[in-house]
Amino acid sequence: MAMSDYRLAVSRTNNAIAVLEHSRDQAWSESYTGEGWWPTWRPGGNQLAASVVTRPGGTGGRSVLQLVDLASGGRLDIPGSAMAPARLIADRLAHYPIWAPDGRSLSYVSPAGRALASRVWETGEASERTVMGGAPIFTTWSADATKLAIHHGGSLTVVDTATWQEQRISDNAAGFRTAMFTADGSIVFGEPGPTGVSLVMTSLLDGERRQGRSYAGGLAFAPHPAIGPTLLGITPGDEAGVFSEIVVFDPNAPASEPRRFLKGPIMAFWWSPDGERLAVLAPSYTGDGRFQVRFHRSDGTFERAMEPTTLSQDMRTLVSFFDQYAMSHALWSADSR
Repeated sequence: MAMSDYRLAVSRTNNAIAVLEHSRDQAWSESYTGEGWWPTWRPGGNQLAASVVTRPGGTGGRSVLQLVDLASGGRLDIPGSAMAPARLIADRLAHYPIWAPDGRSLSYVSPAGRALASRVWETGEASERTVMGGAPIFTTWSADATKLAIHHGGSLTVVDTATWQEQRISDNAAGFRTAMFTADGSIVFGEPGPTGVSLVMTSLLDGERRQGRSYAGGLAFAPHPAIGPTLLGITPGDEAGVFSEIVVFDPNAPASEPRRFLKGPIMAFWWSPDGERLAVLAPSYTGDGRFQVRFHRSDGTFERAMEPTTLSQDMRTLVSFFDQYAMSHALWSADSR
């Protein structure tokens, strides 16, 4: 799923995507439908990117990432993304696209040989640029869209998208998670430490490296969208699927004592765009495998909860790597309502 204002782009079970529109006094109404998986909105535009796959796993099939123009209904094959026969990263996942914040470039990951490749397409260009190979690959754009952090295999590299120069940050990056850019020109990530995973903060300006605290399990970042607490999800063991707690930590002082924000078990968590609420996905108390979304204020105070629900296959994929998908497939509306 992806949301833009009061238009909602969804994947359907019949390999189609639909765009639904909504206003306060009306029900959701369908305004577009077409082929595709995993639609993701282009920032500031009336377009989205979606994977189109025919006969996945069979003969004669094809996969391609397309730019869909909702005004005209036109579709453009994004350079370098086509593959025949179709190959998938995972079930129902042919590409992982993430738009630059300014909407001028699209970074996407697709299969390449026995590994994956990270590519960047600048809109309007006739060809793409292959940036990095490896497996797995997780990407993060800087807020000004000038840098792309790529966690590829066990390494972390930052690419300058103006010069395409690469800056190797770590050859020992931990876990299946994304790194986090900070406002002062640094990057925060995890590395294996003496007691689990350690926070590391490296300046992209002078390369200064600061070692932070170590935690027992895997780490996932959720920076506040405005001026507020940066959240860190901690798993009880390396890359376990459930977070035992969420803590508040100071990126400028990675070695300082964190403050507990919420106690687990928690599957995933998402700040609202205005930073006033946190949506938390947790196992429901019913014990039947369902999950519940709970809403907390920015200070951690519980506000309300939804009824327990069952997650779709695509949503389970999103939840497993929620820190990555939070940047490409937003679940909150832009106005946080």
